[in-house]
Amino acid sequence: MSRNGANGHADSAISGIVDTVQRTTLVDRAVESLLEAIRRGTFEPGTKLPNEHELAAQLGVSRTATREALQRLVSLDVVSVRHGYGYVVETAELARAVRPEVLVLSRGPEELFALLEARAALEKELAALAARRATAQDVAALRAALEELGAAIAAQQPGTEADVAFHLAVARAARNPFLYRLSDVIRVYLERMRGSLPTWTHDRSDVLARHREVYEAIAAGDPEAASAAMRGHMEMVFRQYEARRESLGAT
Repeated sequence: MSRNGANGHADSAISGIVDTVQRTTLVDRAVESLLEAIRRGTFEPGTKLPNEHELAAQLGVSRTATREALQRLVSLDVVSVRHGYGYVVETAELARAVRPEVLVLSRGPEELFALLEARAALEKELAALAARRATAQDVAALRAALEELGAAIAAQQPGTEADVAFHLAVARAARNPFLYRLSDVIRVYLERMRGSLPTWTHDRSDVLARHREVYEAIAAGDPEAASAAMRGHMEMVFRQYEARRESLGAT
């Protein structure tokens, strides 16, 4: 098939996929459309994707939305970016592993609760594994994130970046790439979901203490204590959710 013919085939395939995908945001629609194209083999592993301008036209979204969608696929290791060359498909398997039911969450309070449940179950196991496997470097990374969180809370700031850094450090210390990737996917969708729920706020009163308990258990190499500490932290998150559940439903 000629290059023009191949491009025409890709154009029509993408357009057809877009027509069948209903998304709550343009970025999510673009992500799911690209994932589906990769799953179907429209873009095979090793294939360079069209540039942002061409993709935006094919997907029917802005270049900004296209760029963000591509970056999300990069974070999922589905595609990679080669500077000076463009975006390249890495694997179709990971594209198949990202399930549509995660992408199409309506972002209401019930869906938020479901994601929080998934996060709680995963975080407890990650903490236990981290306590068994953490290196001195891992413990140092956890301590640094904890100190940054403490500084932010002392300055009456939410400390969201330090909080995220702490949990990612726990996931890395668990030394399981699949669980790490899963935790990152959940984190990404939690962040985007919370962003669509403007009344969601964080009570930081005992956040630092909960994180310190997790850190100390992992540093001590105590899996049971680490899991229990993380469970306590997640229970605090659920209490915050329940306290705001009614107002979240009103947004």
